[in-house]
Amino acid sequence: MKDYYRILNIAPSATDDDVKRSYRALAKQYHPDTNRGDNNAAARFSEITEAYDILGDGIKRAAYDKRCEQERAQRAAQSTTAQSERFKAQVRAEVGKQLAVVRDRAYAAGHERGMAECKASADKAVAKLNADIRALGAANKQLKTELARSERARRDVEQELFDRDRSAAECTVKITELEHKHAALYDAFEKLGRLGVLDDERVRDAIGDEIITALKSGTTTNAKKAVQDESRASGGEITHSKRLGRIVLENIQLLKTAAVDGNPDAQNELGKMYYYGIKVIRDFKAAVYWFNEAVKSKHYGAMYNLGVCFVNGEGATKNESVGQGYIRQAVQLGNIEPKKSGKKYTVM
Repeated sequence: MKDYYRILNIAPSATDDDVKRSYRALAKQYHPDTNRGDNNAAARFSEITEAYDILGDGIKRAAYDKRCEQERAQRAAQSTTAQSERFKAQVRAEVGKQLAVVRDRAYAAGHERGMAECKASADKAVAKLNADIRALGAANKQLKTELARSERARRDVEQELFDRDRSAAECTVKITELEHKHAALYDAFEKLGRLGVLDDERVRDAIGDEIITALKSGTTTNAKKAVQDESRASGGEITHSKRLGRIVLENIQLLKTAAVDGNPDAQNELGKMYYYGIKVIRDFKAAVYWFNEAVKSKHYGAMYNLGVCFVNGEGATKNESVGQGYIRQAVQLGNIEPKKSGKKYTVM
């Protein structure tokens, strides 16, 4: 594993300011713009950037320090094992030497006396070797305990990072869905205005003349502003959305009737309501059906939405070429810009 502290010329105890200061100095020194054609400088700059990416982030730096600690513990354990083996070999060699000396003395002083001394010397050496082995075993056990503790800490850090990433992804998805539903709902109000639903006296009573005028003018921005102005005038309490929800629910049947009668705007709007699950149960196949009906009248918005369903495989068998064909035709007919959430096309 790379030594990022050495790459940035700092100590492991360096503060965040030390890390940032060293990075800036080295990045300025080895930046490709000031070292054109110098491959060594470019490689050095890449290492410096990689090191700062880790050490400049508190969480990544903590995880990196944990991994370094684990590697040091592993190397220490391996070194201890190697030392143990070398020590055993030395002890065996020393015992062999001592036995040889004792054996020579035994031959000189007498066989029995020599054997007694040899045995005593061997017993002593064996006792010392056993004591050393026990000490090494205790040290090895302690190192294993420390390694296990470091491993648990590493797993905890990885789990925390995973949980944070998952929570952020879930929030992003929810925000995107709410934005889609919000935009589709206002679009639905505009389409209902074209169908005459907004002339209903109950609608006017529920949402007020200013909002009705903005919706019927076809400008969602003005409608939103009218809602916000009325909300501020009433002390910040927004009651229109609940009343609108009831009225839209009552007038869904009118929208369906208009769609069945062949109104392409109503068909496209009904398809979007099924696609996003607005006031109805979400049903991709139903959305594709109504988009397809509106396409028969060359409705460019429905043509685009049908293409999105084919590209994403929502309510229809996934077919990139067919979906892109619908989207291109819609762009040409309606002079619209494709709408995406990340890399995924979304219904507009």
